[in-house]
Amino acid sequence: MNISQRNSLQMRGVAIIFVCLHNLFHIVYTKIKECEFSFYPERAEKTLSFSSETPWNVFAHLCNYWGWYIVTTFIFLSGYGLVMKYEKKGKPLKWKNYCIRNYVKLMILMLIPWAICFRDLFQPTALLQLTYVINFIKPFYIVPGVFWYFSLAFQLYLLYLFFYHHRSNKWLLWASVPMVLLMAVFSLMPASMLQIKVGHNFPYWLPVFLLGVWFARSGSESSFMRMVERHRFLAIIIFFLLWVAATLTRVLWALAPLLAILLLIAIFHEHKRQKELPKPLALVSKGFGNVFAWLGVLSPGIFVWHPVVRMYYAVAVDGSTADAYKTGNHVLVTIIYLAISFMIAAIYVPLYKKFVPKVMAWLKLDKA
Repeated sequence: MNISQRNSLQMRGVAIIFVCLHNLFHIVYTKIKECEFSFYPERAEKTLSFSSETPWNVFAHLCNYWGWYIVTTFIFLSGYGLVMKYEKKGKPLKWKNYCIRNYVKLMILMLIPWAICFRDLFQPTALLQLTYVINFIKPFYIVPGVFWYFSLAFQLYLLYLFFYHHRSNKWLLWASVPMVLLMAVFSLMPASMLQIKVGHNFPYWLPVFLLGVWFARSGSESSFMRMVERHRFLAIIIFFLLWVAATLTRVLWALAPLLAILLLIAIFHEHKRQKELPKPLALVSKGFGNVFAWLGVLSPGIFVWHPVVRMYYAVAVDGSTADAYKTGNHVLVTIIYLAISFMIAAIYVPLYKKFVPKVMAWLKLDKA
């Protein structure tokens, strides 16, 4: 079992669609809210009991509660990609250059859309956000809110340095189990600011990141993953049911991000029997696969620009995105929002990829 570059792009493509939808819907469809950084029993109960007038509303509410889980894809693939780059391909890792290089890449990616959203660059929180420490101090002051991911990503890049030098699977286990137990304890307690701060930082997400590290090193050939490959469709059903149960159950909530990743691996891994599909289905599968892979290439640009599109769309409808939805053009509004985000990313990502090497060469980090 393995995840090819095309598979990883497809995973990113599907993930970025749900990220965009979730981040739009959760400010519009407020009846159902997510349990992202803390577990709220009343929200889980509403998800099981709500009634909606249209199938679209049902879809929107489901994206509201479950859509954010797809962000685990990017965290898992970060760990997976670092191992493939520095361990499997043998690229040398010089810690100082590695840290500066990853900081600069993240900063270049987010700087322009962040400045547009933040506007007042002289606020003290601007410095906290530019140094990626705001998640620890004032997570509610992050602008735009979805950019909390950049601080988390940089934390995980730094933590990889330890696991790069300590490659035993025991280290992965010893680091992951306490974090899962910590979040399990939090899930049994009322929501608090401490839980929210922990959820914005590496403790909650480290097990998912290390799952990617493990999968890239040896996990893909483990007996467990071989069994998943042999019984793919059964594994998809089991992982899906377990994941849904974990998202709705207090005592299992801490396991939900890991189960989400296992479900995605079962769906997207390079499957040897894929060529045996009937020709019409194979063509359809290939077509959707190409679209998702293309979106996967654009996913960094889509991620940084979709909050800008969302913000200016709200201004265009008299300051409230909800006003546009009251007109009844729910589907049209969402399609326009996605289309504009995709088009901007299609321009931005190629420019970003051309600009980054030049900056790295100027900083003498091009060989880092």
